Amino acid sequence: GDQLAHSQERSEIVGESSNNRINNEGDEFDTERDELDLDELNTTLEQCKVSLKSFETKERFLWTRISRYRQLMKKREQYIFDLQSKCAASSIENTNAISDDYDEENRNGDNDRYDDLRKQVASLQEKHGQDRENLSSVEQIYKEILIELETLRRKIHDLEEKRTFISQKREECQEFLIAAAEMC
Repeated sequence: GDQLAHSQERSEIVGESSNNRINNEGDEFDTERDELDLDELNTTLEQCKVSLKSFETKERFLWTRISRYRQLMKKREQYIFDLQSKCAASSIENTNAISDDYDEENRNGDNDRYDDLRKQVASLQEKHGQDRENLSSVEQIYKEILIELETLRRKIHDLEEKRTFISQKREECQEFLIAAAEMC
């Protein structure tokens, strides 16, 4: 359930933006890049893998936090709704009480409770709005991390392909040199 939602959200977020970002960086091998020393390539590859692990840890942490905060926000929304309903019911009771023979002291006490409920609802709504903005900021960071994760994964894949390509070319060159030496 939660893991499936996590995977779907990641796929949606990464989507087009990472494809555009990665395609702009260039995936093709060129002669200048192919001259990279195999040791350098391995070092770069290891650094990318370390960075990937770090981003994966951050991504999991943020996903857990975001999911938890969303649950808390939903609970608070329900609580605010319940308070608003209670506040509306109090308002109706106060209106009905005014028309009845209701003593002034009880009416003032009910008005105070109604005012307290309204203030509490207003305060909670304000806090909820601020928390929603804060959560939105964290979700934006999460999206950026997902894009960076996808970029790193593709970079690692490209570096591994390049390493394989260079290793194969080295082996071919060595075989050629051995064969040429044998002919001489």
